[in-house]
Amino acid sequence: MEGFAGGIGTQEQPYEISTAEHLNNVRNNLEPGLYFKLIDDIDLNVSPYKDGDGWLPIGSDGSAFRGIIDGNGHIIRGLTINRSGVSFIGLYG
Repeated sequence: MEGFAGGIGTQEQPYEISTAEHLNNVRNNLEPGLYFKLIDDIDLNVSPYKDGDGWLPIGSDGSAFRGIIDGNGHIIRGLTINRSGVSFIGLYG
């Protein structure tokens, strides 16, 4: 699928995430049961993810993330969220 380094979203061939942009694209694929896998460390301390309000969490109460992300031993670092007044917020909403 366009927007990822590879894969088709199945358990055998998960969507491959190697950049902050790929991780951001997960929000466009919230269908239950999709599989994702990090294939590199991800640095979110880059624009636009570090600017203004920072990272917009993937999913929300009305449209939750219901897929599976395998960290595959990799690290997501540099997460910035500046959304005062919002509770229960992180990488995922």
